[in-house]
Amino acid sequence: MSTLFATFVWLMVVYGITQIVADAGITRPLKDRMLTLPVLSFVARMMDCFLCASVWVSFFVSLSVWSPTATVFESDAQFFLDGMFGSACLWFLRGIESLLHD
Repeated sequence: MSTLFATFVWLMVVYGITQIVADAGITRPLKDRMLTLPVLSFVARMMDCFLCASVWVSFFVSLSVWSPTATVFESDAQFFLDGMFGSACLWFLRGIESLLHD
């Protein structure tokens, strides 16, 4: 599989998971419950923010599946670069999506 195609698949996986975490109604009861607990209220607020959630989802997918920036950069903090890359790409895709819906 080419690196470009693998990066595209990685972005679509991150986008899909982020959509479910941040926007889907199925996660609303979990977020509402987390908001009642002082320790988890910060996490629940992060899950409501699409860009915030995309950073954390990118971290997770990078650490558990594949790192798209590993072919370009060699670093001990590869997951951090992937989080920023994923969030920036999803911000761009979300902007295109909002233009298409308006």
